[in-house]
Parts: sequence; C-alpha cells; structure tokens
Amino acid sequence: MERTLYDEDHEAFRGSVREFLDRQVRPHLEDYQDAHALPREFWLYSAFSAATMLGFATWGVLAFHLTHRHVVSAGWVPVLYAAAMATAAIAALGSGRMYDRRGLRGLVVLPLLAMLVPLLSFATSVPAVVIGAGVWGVGMGVHDSTMRAAVTDLVPRSRRGAG
Repeated sequence: MERTLYDEDHEAFRGSVREFLDRQVRPHLEDYQDAHALPREFWLYSAFSAATMLGFATWGVLAFHLTHRHVVSAGWVPVLYAAAMATAAIAALGSGRMYDRRGLRGLVVLPLLAMLVPLLSFATSVPAVVIGAGVWGVGMGVHDSTMRAAVTDLVPRSRRGAG
C-alpha cells in the first residue's frame, strides 16, 4: 500500500534519521543502556514517592477551600501557611536525622501523613484545619528535604544531573 500522508521530503528525512540510528545508535545501544541505566531501587522509590504525594494538595488549593467555605477569614490563611512552613522546617530537620540513621525505612510514615492531609485540611472545623496545616507542613518538610536526599543515594554518581 502506498503512503499518501508524507511527501518526498518527509520520506527523505525519515530515511536519513533511520540511517543515522542504524549507523550511530543501534551498534552502541547495549553499551549505553548498561552505562546509563538507573537501578531498580530508584524506580521503586520513584513509584513510592509518586504514590505518596498523589493526593497531596498545594497550599493554593487549601487556601481556596479555607476562604471559599468560610472556614477561616482570608487574613488567617497566611498565618496558617507560616505555621505550616515552620512545621516543615522542623520536620525537615527531624526527618533528615532519621534518614541518616535509618535510611529509607525512616520514610514509612509519609504515606500516612499524605492520607491525613486531605482528611484534615479539607474539613470545615478550625481545629481540624489547623492540625491539617501542621500535617501538610510535616509532609512538605519530609518531601522537600529527605526524599530528595534519598535520590542522591540511589542514583550512581555518573548519572546525577544527566538527562
């Protein structure tokens, strides 16, 4: 069957790309994959990180909920955010210390925290929202510090910063 989608220029370009791949890439593909593959632990950790943070809301979404549902006045939103960020800083220090001592096992609490955030932060009672902001801060502190440090331990030095 003759193709009508591509004209001669397209076919010539496709042919030159195919020729380049056959000449330059395919003979060295196995060497490249062996030298540039990331370890299995990295991919498992990536899946853990993605699954943990899947339902994690940004502060903008939480702030919208708080003001739209009249849980707190707009003036209290930055106060809650500041408290959450202070909690994040303290949690980052604690989780970093835990990671240094226990490694990845120290992060097992993160899925529980991530599950609590929407339950508490999207509530309509002020105490639940205040606790939710604190839990959100702890989750952010752990994620922004310790989880990123774990990637450094899991990725070989030769692959760090390589696309």
